[in-house]
Amino acid sequence: MNNDEFMQMLSDKLDRLDDRLDIMSNTSVLQAASLDEHIRRTELIENELKPIKSHIALVGAIAKIVSILGALIGLALGIKSLIG
Repeated sequence: MNNDEFMQMLSDKLDRLDDRLDIMSNTSVLQAASLDEHIRRTELIENELKPIKSHIALVGAIAKIVSILGALIGLALGIKSLIG
């Protein structure tokens, strides 16, 4: 293999590597765009869930109050039945 053939072989390999880097760069750009869209959609969904989360907290608090009142009423009725 003479010097010209060797240089041509190196040039061809560099061209193929450059092509691969271009493909990787394009893939990276597409993935970044996809990630941006995913982040945008996630933020929209999170904003839609905020009222639901506050509603769940309110219902949970009401359920605790009702259960405590039920226990107190049950205790009072139990004491009343023992006394009278």
